[in-house]
Amino acid sequence: MSSVGGAGPGAAAAGAGPGTRKVFIVGCPRSGTTWARSILRSHPLVIAPADETHVYDELYEPIVTRGLGSAARQYILSRYDGRPIGEDLGLHLLVTRDALVELLERAEASGRPMPDAAEDVIAAVLEGFIVGAEATSGRVFVEKTPSHILHAQRILRRFPEARIVEVLRDGRDVCVSMQHRAAEAAWVPKSRDEQIRRWVEAVQFGMGVRATPEAAGRWHVFRFEEAKHDPWRAIAELFTFCGLPFDPVLVDRVTASTDFSRVAYAGDGQMFRRGAVGDWRTDFNEADVALFARLASETLVAAGYDL
Repeated sequence: MSSVGGAGPGAAAAGAGPGTRKVFIVGCPRSGTTWARSILRSHPLVIAPADETHVYDELYEPIVTRGLGSAARQYILSRYDGRPIGEDLGLHLLVTRDALVELLERAEASGRPMPDAAEDVIAAVLEGFIVGAEATSGRVFVEKTPSHILHAQRILRRFPEARIVEVLRDGRDVCVSMQHRAAEAAWVPKSRDEQIRRWVEAVQFGMGVRATPEAAGRWHVFRFEEAKHDPWRAIAELFTFCGLPFDPVLVDRVTASTDFSRVAYAGDGQMFRRGAVGDWRTDFNEADVALFARLASETLVAAGYDL
């Protein structure tokens, strides 16, 4: 396992980056994506940035909507410098500022349509990071940004070697987790209807992409409740899907080291809370139950949960 800073724009030309398997962990925030990432980062063949990169949010959306002119590049760089999504999150985990400037200028000069140019920049950023990490045969690159579920089909089309791990959790427990995290994190929606909407959007989008030809054999649902009930099996299945070799000793070690009881800073308001299943039964009031049923009952049942 390693976590390495960004490489220069020419690094991808060395050839190691494009052939390295890429695994993207996605899903609704507060579903357990950080837990899944911790599990994969515990494998010795995994290379990964230190935290969420939001590479598609920070590059694809701005380039497609704003273009690649000087004003658009300045917008991207101002976000890179200002880090509005958090000091420990963002593009700086993948690429240096100078390298990013060169990649943006090169993309503008290419004359490619903006969606293609945006994907070119993202591919170069990811591959530069992988080469900078000195990835060798058998290494797997893992990136976790929950919102990348909205780009999952794009990811699968651009990277034939890519696989998607979708973390799925009962939306009612997701709302409870959001409710407690909102006390410490400004990005978390505080209203129950917005919490529900976020979960429904992510789950419905995931179900839609999961049914496409691109996702066949390349999409794994890491169901939170099943993983809590039988973590050993869930971890072994996750490693198998990602093409990571393992033996019982490794799975035993990862199961123990990533158990919620081992997290030093956990509890209400923290990144890791309790990891409980069914908290909504005590935290939801009657109005919450009715609102969730009205806004999300169909999605809940389609996702495999009981009302």
